[in-house]
Order: sequence, then C-alpha cells, then structure tokens
Amino acid sequence: MTTATAPAHPAGRLRTYASFVRFEHTLFSLPLVLAGIFSVPRDPMPPARWLLIALAAVGARTAAMASNRLIDRRLDALNPRTRARELPSGKMKLVEAWALLLASTAAYLAACVALGPWYLKVSPVPLVVFVVYPYLKRWTPLCHFGVGAGLALAPLAGFAAAHPDLAHPGRRWGSRPSRFSGSRVSTSSTPRSTRSSTASTV
Repeated sequence: MTTATAPAHPAGRLRTYASFVRFEHTLFSLPLVLAGIFSVPRDPMPPARWLLIALAAVGARTAAMASNRLIDRRLDALNPRTRARELPSGKMKLVEAWALLLASTAAYLAACVALGPWYLKVSPVPLVVFVVYPYLKRWTPLCHFGVGAGLALAPLAGFAAAHPDLAHPGRRWGSRPSRFSGSRVSTSSTPRSTRSSTASTV
C-alpha cells in the first residue's frame, strides 16, 4: 500500500471524504427514496420529517460506501483499477474511514429514532445488506444482486418513512368505518306488520 501526503486544508479533506464515499452518487440515489414517498397518496409531511428522511438516506448511503471501502481495502490495493482509491493510496487514514463510518451510521440511527421506534427496529436491515455485499464479491459472480437489493430498499424505505401508520397496521385499518358497522342483517326482508297481516288472513 502506497503512502501519500494527506491535504491539510479543511476543504481538501472534505473533498477527500466526499470522494471516498462517492457523495455525488448519494445525491443521485435520493430520487429512489422520493419515488417511494410519492408512490401512494398520503397526508402532507411536516418539514422536520422531510429533513429526517434526508438525513437517514444520506447517513445510510454514506455508511454503505464507507463499509464497502473498508472491507475491500486490501483487494483494492492489489487491483490496478482501484489502487488509487483513498485508502490504498494513503490519501485517507484508516482511522478517518472508521470515524466516517461510525458518524454516518450514528446519523442514520438517530434519524430512525426520531422517525419512530418502529423505524429503529427495522434499521439493521439495510446495514446488513451493506456489509454482506462486499463479501459476495469474493464468493459469487452474482454479487451485483447485492447492489440491487440495496437500491431496492431505497423506495421501500421512502414509502415506509412517509407512512408512520405502518407501525400500527391495526390502527390503520381499524380506524376506517366498516360498511356494515352498526347494522344488523334481518333474517327476513318482510316487515313484521306485513307478516302479521298475512298470518291473520290465513
């Protein structure tokens, strides 16, 4: 692994971090989350919830890229195509990569906590996919199904974040008045008075 002098200027470090996690790809993935949000009619969301969804999406995507780079750093150093990446080339220290991974994961989990307890319960699902994908590259040529799974989670997550009632399915459907609520089905469609008069004439 080669060593390079890391730029000391803060703006240079930010560019290095953004390149490390391919931040522009994170921006390109946000429409997938929006597709899930707008896939079904819903009540308007407050601005704070929009910000939490954006924080969760950016945090999760950053954690995914950071974990991928950390897990693959030794393979990247052996591959001429990837040895110029931040970790193999020494442009970024290992401790910085771990710090970025921990910070982005913390931001993602904090957003899930703020969105609601149910979101925290399901929050490990994408994290597991992000960690498993790099190892699939060592076992199977079908590894890009892992990428597909991660991308497919984005619209599902957007839909879930925009519909808090998913955490309470009984409340969601039970709150709708039943078509037959409060009504009783009569055993006979003939009025009682008509039955009485009919019986008296027999």
